[in-house]
Amino acid sequence: MRYSAGVRTWVICAALSLAVLVPADAVPKDLEPRQIRMIDSLVESVHSEGRYPGLTVLVNRKGHDVYARTIGFADVENRVPAEMDSVFAIGSITKSFTALAVLQLVDGGRLALGDTVDSILEDYSGPGSVATVAQLLTHTSGIPNYLHEIPAVRGTFERRRSTREQMRSYFEKEPLLFEPGTHWSYSNSGYYLLGLIVEQVSGKSYFEYLEETVYEPLGLHRTYSGDDSEIVANRARGYELRGDNLVNAPPWHYLVPFSAGSLLSTAADVARYRRAVFQSDKISRRLRDLVTRTTSLQDGTELQYALGGLVSSNFHGHRKYSHSGEIYGYFANHAHYPALDLTVVVLSNRKGATPSPVALERKISRVVLNIPQPDIDDIALEKRELERYAGDYEIGPVMFGPSQYGFVAREGRLFLKFGGTYGDAAEVPLLAQGGGLFVMASNDEWTFEFDTTGERASSFEMAVRDATLSGRRAD
Repeated sequence: MRYSAGVRTWVICAALSLAVLVPADAVPKDLEPRQIRMIDSLVESVHSEGRYPGLTVLVNRKGHDVYARTIGFADVENRVPAEMDSVFAIGSITKSFTALAVLQLVDGGRLALGDTVDSILEDYSGPGSVATVAQLLTHTSGIPNYLHEIPAVRGTFERRRSTREQMRSYFEKEPLLFEPGTHWSYSNSGYYLLGLIVEQVSGKSYFEYLEETVYEPLGLHRTYSGDDSEIVANRARGYELRGDNLVNAPPWHYLVPFSAGSLLSTAADVARYRRAVFQSDKISRRLRDLVTRTTSLQDGTELQYALGGLVSSNFHGHRKYSHSGEIYGYFANHAHYPALDLTVVVLSNRKGATPSPVALERKISRVVLNIPQPDIDDIALEKRELERYAGDYEIGPVMFGPSQYGFVAREGRLFLKFGGTYGDAAEVPLLAQGGGLFVMASNDEWTFEFDTTGERASSFEMAVRDATLSGRRAD
């Protein structure tokens, strides 16, 4: 299999054919020895290439663990090996827990998707007060993300104990990025408000509510709030790279990410949780339908982000629900294929590593489904061809990170610059596959396909973290 010109046509055909070639019953409960060797090789390669301190991978098929592997260290300083019961911060995977809690309240008639923030949190007076619960769940509220979009705020979080009120004050009065419902932009602030809404409506703390309505009924015994004052057995320590050196990640107080990203868990608990939401009789069909429901923007653009805090995508003909999580010192991903009853979990204790857990999950899933990995080329292109794609592009109406991407043609290669060509961001090398398709050199699951109908590309489509975004030339 090879990325090449006409990749969209290939993907559509592959999706149709593989849906027939790999029906649910054709995926065996157990993996073949060759598949285990292939996954072992992938895990070892990513662990080494990404310079992960520790990595835990779990593949569950119909409630049966068909692959479980740990590699490296949960604690580098004390040479403590990573184990299957090592506890990692799971970052934004927390959002799916928050969404489930909210949708339980909706399903029970105690909350409505159309309720506005100020109708629930009556003292909330900021511009985002008009956003609805559904818009908070789907990142369409327009409330700026306190981690990235509010100047001079992020640096205050490290080593600082915070309260819910303090965190809310960082974003409550800030102007909206856009009118609610008109664009999509990832917002931790929106999910922070959802945690406060759960507390207001239930009369319990967010963490107590999860314990009683999610952890206990779904059999989760190793999932925690993230409060570093608690004693958590086998807690993995988090790391980052400083230059070429591995360093301890900065500490963070659990009420900084709160309901947007504070939870800790094991691979087994994440897999058990994810599978239970889709397969267990503890979750009603009506609630499951809410979890998987997607919405549209006002202009009709269909969103991939479901109400349940999950990205809905088509992976080689199979419906997939996934979400990654990245927080100080940790990087995680999990995915579930409902029709196949297949769950893949990747947990690590290094932020910012590439290849990412997202890329590893995709490669592992191909092995399980007997789908060949794409062959990656590095085609040499003429300067004129490279300059066809170079320039600045505006991202929207669905945005993830900066609203502008720049592409620079230099030294026979195309480079990506987040924020635009005139910014000071590092240049990220891309590999040409032909036909206007490029992949990121450090993460070949992150792809860019440019329009090739004119002398200069007018747009591109980007596939990242199981989502598809579009950009239009701005220069």
